[in-house]
Amino acid sequence: MRKISQKHKGFTLLEVIISMALIGILSIGVYNAYLMLIRHTKDGKIKQETALIGKKIVEEVKSGQRSSDNTKIYFDKDGNVITNESEALYVAEITRNHKNTETGENITINNGEYKNRIFVGENRLSYTESDVKTDSLINESKKIIVYINDSGTAGNIKFYNDTSSEISIRDMNYVALDFKYYGIAESIVVEVENASKKQLNLYILNSIKKSDGDWNVDIDNKLGVLTECRRSDNDGKSGTLYDVKVTVSGKNSKGINEDKLFETGFVENVNTP
Repeated sequence: MRKISQKHKGFTLLEVIISMALIGILSIGVYNAYLMLIRHTKDGKIKQETALIGKKIVEEVKSGQRSSDNTKIYFDKDGNVITNESEALYVAEITRNHKNTETGENITINNGEYKNRIFVGENRLSYTESDVKTDSLINESKKIIVYINDSGTAGNIKFYNDTSSEISIRDMNYVALDFKYYGIAESIVVEVENASKKQLNLYILNSIKKSDGDWNVDIDNKLGVLTECRRSDNDGKSGTLYDVKVTVSGKNSKGINEDKLFETGFVENVNTP
């Protein structure tokens, strides 16, 4: 008779040990992933809070509610201002320095004069003021595109979807858009795409505040480093421009302090007689 072999049923001790080891490894991996997810979630909330604190400080400085003098401000976990540095979860720092050109010269505005002033009309952009004095509305776009190439050596400005309005930027140090002849009541957006690693200094001249308190010229920074300054021809005879920087640091989920979780800058004009 042929001998019928019988297969062994069940698990050997070795198989059980291997299975338990695999389960242990997987459990550790899942647990570590869970802890990492919690930390990332907490760190994300901390970054959101630093952004809220930073944006609030910027608005307070721009509106005159807070001085731009060099100072540090301490906040607790709920974003409330406190005086005890050791108990602070967030630390905001305001720094103000003379604004310099690429050659290191202080930028001073005299009688509203800008070398690189571009006048915005209802139908065109021009370096020549008389070119934009017209009531004829040709371009209905409510958006201006400012573009700087990746090397920071060339750029252009145009109305959205209107290549015929395009003009080259003459000076990469700073650009001034003058809206004194932009008579349209609706808001207009200046969209900035700075593909270079250099800072673009954008000056918005003669924009106005609408009845709801918002500016009629909005800035939308899509790419790159940007500082902005708003000024009117009636803002005094002359003044000196300052770089104002707001940074906010905070403690991460491990309790370790992380610098500059939020950082932004803008330009402030200090008038002189």
